[in-house]
Amino acid sequence: MSSAERAGAAPVQLTLPYHRINELSLKELKRIMGAHPGENPVRLAVRGPQKTTVYQLHSMVNAATIASDVKGSFGQDAWQGVA
Repeated sequence: MSSAERAGAAPVQLTLPYHRINELSLKELKRIMGAHPGENPVRLAVRGPQKTTVYQLHSMVNAATIASDVKGSFGQDAWQGVA
């Protein structure tokens, strides 16, 4: 558990299929997170054919403003909301 989660800021949950993870998509995700600084940590779940791996990213975002950019760039299914 991160210090932000202990302080009460719920993490933003994102999900992408493994085949969508590439240099371009990671640059876009970094750009989006940088455009929405805030207090919520970010978890990225990467769905593979056999399992899903969850990564705690080193970004803090504004959960109230980031959703539309994530959905616009990665689709509705990428946004899982705030845990």
